[in-house]
Amino acid sequence: MELQTQQRQWLSTPRSWASAGHLVVSWSLYAVLAIVALRSPFVAQVPIWIVQAWLLLGNGAVVHECTHRHLFRSAALNRWVGALAGASVLLPFGVYRSYHLAHHRYTVAIEDPEGPPLQFRSRLEYPLLLLGGAAFMIRLASFGLATAGGRPPSWLRTRSQRRNAIVDTLLCLALWVVVIVIGVNDLRALCTVWLVPWLVAMSVLVPLVLVTEHYGAEVGTVEAADNTRTVTSNRLVRWLYWNNNFHTAHHELPTVVHQALPVLEAMTAAQRDPAWTSPGYLAFHHRTWASLPWLDPSPKARSTTV
Repeated sequence: MELQTQQRQWLSTPRSWASAGHLVVSWSLYAVLAIVALRSPFVAQVPIWIVQAWLLLGNGAVVHECTHRHLFRSAALNRWVGALAGASVLLPFGVYRSYHLAHHRYTVAIEDPEGPPLQFRSRLEYPLLLLGGAAFMIRLASFGLATAGGRPPSWLRTRSQRRNAIVDTLLCLALWVVVIVIGVNDLRALCTVWLVPWLVAMSVLVPLVLVTEHYGAEVGTVEAADNTRTVTSNRLVRWLYWNNNFHTAHHELPTVVHQALPVLEAMTAAQRDPAWTSPGYLAFHHRTWASLPWLDPSPKARSTTV
């Protein structure tokens, strides 16, 4: 992809004030919704929880943007905003940052810490998606604990990376203790303000969006256009998810900040196979579901189709 130096610089320059404004609006909205939910009957709480879950998913996207230092020009500010956003969903920023940057170095290669791209063989496997968010969190926490025990993964290469991984993992563990204490004293308030939205985000929204990123890619494929998927979605989802839905453009040029990803997407989309782009997350899953048999084909059938 040929870009002039000035154009690349514009695409890759953090918009600190715009990012700060986005954070203020999204975090303030979450706080207001939490207060409203506490004063509302159960029927009114359900839609509030869904919106809160999307905002928590957005905090996961904030972690991603801070990993690439896209939100602010200050490295320290990206570091601590990322740690705070990660703590809100019990995601250790210091672990995730090194894990994700290694994923960019080795996308869908054998060395990719994310492992081989997901591809279902039958519809009966689809419910396993509900465990995807929790499994991802547990995996990252286990990397942090292993690092604290003196057995860091290979992609935590420097002393500072290992230190940050340990600090942020301990922060998340401390927050688990806080969650338990609050739950013992006022379980209803905990469920209303955070626990139910977090469970919705982990069991529904995280699998809904993350599975699309490299689904069905062949191990060893080099070009982002051939191993990464994009979901165009709608304006509200793009705002809630900080434009992380433009995943192919992000892998084509990871330095581009989230505000500029739609511009890069418009520049490169016509050069890609349209089969790797979906108009929405539900559309992707509907298409994937429709393409699957109910039962996994036999080994003999699989060997004849490869």
